[in-house]
Amino acid sequence: MNEANSSVSVVDPTNHDQPYTTTYSLTVDQKLPYKYSFEVGYTGTHSYKGQNSINLNYIPVGTLTAAANITSSNQGVAAAVPQLSKCLGMDSGSFKTATDNLVLLAQQGDGSCQQKYRPYPYYTGLTANESSQEGRYDSLQVSLNRSTGWLTTYVNYTFAKMMKNSNTAPGFKDYGIKEYWSVDGNDRGHTFNAIYILSVPKLTRGSNFDRGLLGHWEISGKTQVASGSQITGGGISNNGPNAAQRTGSPDIAVQVDLSCKPNSGLKSGQFANPSCYHVPTTLGSIGTGARFPYVAGPMFWDTDLAMTKSIKVSEHESLDFRVSAFNVLNHALLSFTNGDNNLHTNFDSTGALQNSGSYPGETSGPCPGPTCTVFGYADAHYGHRTVEMSARFTF
Repeated sequence: MNEANSSVSVVDPTNHDQPYTTTYSLTVDQKLPYKYSFEVGYTGTHSYKGQNSINLNYIPVGTLTAAANITSSNQGVAAAVPQLSKCLGMDSGSFKTATDNLVLLAQQGDGSCQQKYRPYPYYTGLTANESSQEGRYDSLQVSLNRSTGWLTTYVNYTFAKMMKNSNTAPGFKDYGIKEYWSVDGNDRGHTFNAIYILSVPKLTRGSNFDRGLLGHWEISGKTQVASGSQITGGGISNNGPNAAQRTGSPDIAVQVDLSCKPNSGLKSGQFANPSCYHVPTTLGSIGTGARFPYVAGPMFWDTDLAMTKSIKVSEHESLDFRVSAFNVLNHALLSFTNGDNNLHTNFDSTGALQNSGSYPGETSGPCPGPTCTVFGYADAHYGHRTVEMSARFTF
């Protein structure tokens, strides 16, 4: 069987790891007056040695940009220019002048040239499961509850952080665990929940009609408030440099360099500052944005209410009413959309951010707003009030 120039799946005989998770918690609770109970606790988990499919036939970071692998040669071109030593004469059509690096850049992006720098050049991929994933969750949880009498409440608050390596890359010895260790995209730093049920007692005053109409209602509600999910816009898209030209390996994604905290200097409706994002200038580097800091998107909050009442008509007959309002305050949530271009760093070939709000010739509507195209602005709104009413007669 001829497997030349193909990808095959293999088994790494040195990988004997089994994924495992460590869980730890500590909780303290206290009874309070008026039948309340208070609880505070810490909960955490740490998962290790998660298995992912890794191409073992990778080109290490910095290989295609290392000075040791670049030589000045006139092979295939009219004058001596920098070329990769294993690819002399390849991509000669890119030559223009003796003072540019166009031939070198073309060779770095040429798959046939890249193949010469793989450990097994006659295979494009040797894929095996490797221990390349770790994750960690830590949280402080506080709750105040009451579940007896006319008032039932469940109120809790969580301060949490979720971390993991957001990417895996075969070009690193640990497959990117340390290099991509960042806040998880599903992280919500602060979460508050409140559930409440109020049972209106039987009225003893007023007419029979008033007592029947106003008494024995049950009012229930739910309120949720949470920090926005993590913005993970650390990659480079569109006309930015390719991975081989910047990181020195086509197997490593190019990330941005961050010159400041992306959640600093924000304007209304903005959640990431485009002036913090830059194309990496250090060759062989994946960019400081690979370890992306905490940058929360638009927050979430919602309130639902319901009122129910059951009227006993006779021994075997009853009439039930229910009125429910979802998003009772009719609050539309600010949000990014799926595939939102305002979360993509679109650099041109010179490294300038094309959706920064100050790029020459950039066209954008007012920000914030539905036609805003500047990086970091959320311009979509979702959600509306929904009211449901029902009546049921049982006999």
